[in-house]
Amino acid sequence: MENEFLDKLLQYYHIDYSQYERLTCNFDKEHFFDDKNFDDQDKAIKIIEDCIANKGKILIYGDYDADGILGTSILVKMFKYLNYVVDFYIPNRSKDGYGLNLNQAKTAKENNYSLVIMVDNGVSATEAISYLKDNGIKTIVIDHHTYQQEIAKCDALIHPIYSNFSTINSSGAFTAFAFSTKLLGYFDNYLSILASISIISDLMPLVDYNRDFLRMIFANFKENLYPQIDILKEKEPFNENTIGTKIAPKINSIGRMVDDDSIKKIVAFFLTNNKQEIEQIYQWINQINNERKELVKQSSILEKDIVSKPEIIFLKTSVKEGLIGLFANQLLSKYKVPVFIFTDQTIDGTLKGSVRTPYWFDLTYFFEKFNELFINNGGHKTAGGCTILPSSFDKLKNELESFVKSLNKTVEEKPSIVISLSDITKENYEIIKSLSPFGEQWEKPVFKIKGINTNNLMYSKNQLNILTQIGMNARIIGFGFSKNDVSKHKKIDLTGYISENTYMGYKNIVFYIKSIKDSN
Repeated sequence: MENEFLDKLLQYYHIDYSQYERLTCNFDKEHFFDDKNFDDQDKAIKIIEDCIANKGKILIYGDYDADGILGTSILVKMFKYLNYVVDFYIPNRSKDGYGLNLNQAKTAKENNYSLVIMVDNGVSATEAISYLKDNGIKTIVIDHHTYQQEIAKCDALIHPIYSNFSTINSSGAFTAFAFSTKLLGYFDNYLSILASISIISDLMPLVDYNRDFLRMIFANFKENLYPQIDILKEKEPFNENTIGTKIAPKINSIGRMVDDDSIKKIVAFFLTNNKQEIEQIYQWINQINNERKELVKQSSILEKDIVSKPEIIFLKTSVKEGLIGLFANQLLSKYKVPVFIFTDQTIDGTLKGSVRTPYWFDLTYFFEKFNELFINNGGHKTAGGCTILPSSFDKLKNELESFVKSLNKTVEEKPSIVISLSDITKENYEIIKSLSPFGEQWEKPVFKIKGINTNNLMYSKNQLNILTQIGMNARIIGFGFSKNDVSKHKKIDLTGYISENTYMGYKNIVFYIKSIKDSN
């Protein structure tokens, strides 16, 4: 098979045609997990079966982000399939904090639970789990996080890496789903869709089984079967883009904004089969999400003390803890420097922080290097959270300033595939799409078109955006590239992505411009 465009893509991803065939093959859901098992899965299944046989009370303890909410929903639904009623708890971000704490463990004892199953948390809940065990309560941890020192001594651990399921990590909800296939003995379509959302929402690496799983779920998704998913995605196709822009933000907004027991409604939304109830809860979700959007628009209030070209952004605010991560994302996108935002709206008087950094700043290394300044911290290379004492604020800021000055901040241009205008076709877009889904560690391909004559470009009515038709069904679109700025160049190179867009009822293949550069 000869195809020049495909050959360029294979070179870009450093794969050969046989690897391409492997990446684009179909998967059988019934046997997807045949070669994968968790070390403690039989032990965990036995604990659950014994608890059910003895009519013991079971508590599912989740988390307030999309992954934790979906993982909780998967497990509660799993028990519904077993015709066994269980309780669940979604912690409050500000009151309970992340993970099972000692207070909630004591509450579990007071409520006579025989088994506590933690999902998307628990691997480091050493104190709470020790308390439960000392009081005769069994514990199962279904988690995907790493631990700093000692792993909690639960009765059974279900974890993608620590339980030797794989060498690749996945989300907490996916881990819960994979375990459900072992306990139930079958692959449930609805639970698999919830798990697929969590892989994208929690930014898991889209390699190996994560990618295979998503491709399988997306390819087999049927409209009008699951009203919760249909209503969340707003008539968009079910894929990684829709999850990232439509579905996950709505689910996450609940954990960011809701401070009372009504947070339970988000799990009820995923559990019910009543369409009227789904519609009612969705109106609530949408309202909360719109409130979140309005608050995020106010992020400009945080910029009053930021200099025009900052080397770091290090701020203290009184906004809700659930919003500081969104503000940090916005400021990173605008200023391209490390962003640390702390809120003083905590019960214990500490400062809770959310951190976002450019790729040249290794946050995990920074946390390790200055660990003594933090009460706790965690996250990934470019995103994380932390807690500090107010007395450490200025010291941490000074250390951050010195650390940033020592770093090499050279911005390397992303590799790109040089193409011509004639390559922007439906056929080539289908080739690109065959390599999807794109995301963490498997990013969508970047293309470059060289030597575009600026006199040939067309613009929006206000002259602020490039909108150029280049064929019957192909366009070049560039938002924020004004005619006044672009016309200063005779010829330019365009760097961007190829996608599909519906405009005025017609589908177009679009080259979306991300950057322009003078052609030399």
